[in-house]
Amino acid sequence: MHGEEQSYPANDRWEAFVADAESIADEYREDDWSVLELHPGDVAPQPGPSDRPSIDDETNDYESEYRSIGFDVVVPDDEFEELKDRLGTGFTVSRYEVYQASGFSLIAELDDDQREAVFVPLYYAPDTVERLERLALERGRIDATVRPLSRRRVVSFSHDEPSLFFELPSDTAQSSSE
Repeated sequence: MHGEEQSYPANDRWEAFVADAESIADEYREDDWSVLELHPGDVAPQPGPSDRPSIDDETNDYESEYRSIGFDVVVPDDEFEELKDRLGTGFTVSRYEVYQASGFSLIAELDDDQREAVFVPLYYAPDTVERLERLALERGRIDATVRPLSRRRVVSFSHDEPSLFFELPSDTAQSSSE
């Protein structure tokens, strides 16, 4: 099929999810919030399904070595710089909301005092996050580590209710105070 653009169901679902995220961002803007929407080029569960656990000699625990349990989110350099600028001007997460669809999550990192939000969309194959879910629930925390393509600089957001990322809610969003 030369010259014709193919449509893939996963891409269509992602595009629909991104459109929903943009609508949610617009609702915040209508309520006088400043919103930074991130557009990841890659999202990887940490640890991933093929990461081999190794034993921790002190605890005899195969999984305790993982420092980051969550999602590695690669964003364009300009968006990462804007995120760093917000953090430099006092952006502090006071709470977060998680919006979900199967295989997708949108984290709204919220600073209620400054009325600023950072939207971090995630995508993943639900069958690739089983170990991540187990480890996050055991630990009681899940991270979203945002970075540009280089790994020299990162921003991590920690969330103390990892179940919000794995259970599809009956309504549109679940919220937590940090």
